[in-house]
Amino acid sequence: MSAEPPYVVFGPNGKGPGVGKDTWENLLAVPEFTVSLVCEEDGPAMNASSQAFPAGVSEFEACGIARLPGQLVKPPRVASAKAALECRVYQSVALPRLADGRENRVVIGEVVGIYIADEVIHDGRVDERLLQPLTRLGYMNYGTLGTVFELNRPG
Repeated sequence: MSAEPPYVVFGPNGKGPGVGKDTWENLLAVPEFTVSLVCEEDGPAMNASSQAFPAGVSEFEACGIARLPGQLVKPPRVASAKAALECRVYQSVALPRLADGRENRVVIGEVVGIYIADEVIHDGRVDERLLQPLTRLGYMNYGTLGTVFELNRPG
């Protein structure tokens, strides 16, 4: 969301009235998280991990996803991810409740560590074409990169 310092923002809505998503409950226990950037080949595992597992069930274990320990935060990252961010919760903002009574919030995390695989770095910069990110669009739609081009700012 910003460059210096870098922040990540996401919204863990509740499961139901008075019931928080496991992600939210985990943040209450340990106010740290990782963001593993998913590439096309990891899409099926990412999708499998989105099912509603009972509280306390590890998506890593249930879906057979290999993990690596965080270097600066307690939560692990996805081992196959070509890029990952380690974050500490900076702030949580309560938003108006959803129509069905579920809590709605935004979590802002400060990025304290960045992992990038060497094979996606070209001439000292991340080459998004090599990263092959899978993007969440809307509904059940996802996308991949089309043409990547540079557009310099004027002046």
